[in-house]
Amino acid sequence: MATPNSPFVSPFVKKEAPVAETPVTEAPAAKAPKKATGERKAPAAPLTKEQMDQVLALVPTTSYSEIAAKLGITKFQVNRVLVGTKKRLRKLTEAKPELTDKIEAYIKNYLSRPEEAKVGGSKGGGKVAKAFEDIINSIIAKL
Repeated sequence: MATPNSPFVSPFVKKEAPVAETPVTEAPAAKAPKKATGERKAPAAPLTKEQMDQVLALVPTTSYSEIAAKLGITKFQVNRVLVGTKKRLRKLTEAKPELTDKIEAYIKNYLSRPEEAKVGGSKGGGKVAKAFEDIINSIIAKL
């Protein structure tokens, strides 16, 4: 008989693994069946022009979640309306460069959330960054 390192042993021959006896245990509790990979949630209903107008009117003063709840849409649809509107306005400036300043001012004033309402609260990285900055400043003051 050939040894395992022998050139005459075919690497393609399947060897049987030793079988260890396993103790019989109770089957685990049945889990809820998973969704089939092809199943998806039903898509959200398409937005109407009125809903889009309401989204644009509420943006400067209201969070995405609040807008979505008021209008019965998703916060992703709110974001899509805003991003799409800004994108189309900025694309218009390519054709009419004289409108660039007016459009950017409109976007800043009417289509952007106020600085304090944005995620993170500020450009400095949010509450945690400010807390770290305060801690570091107090340590330096003690030195």
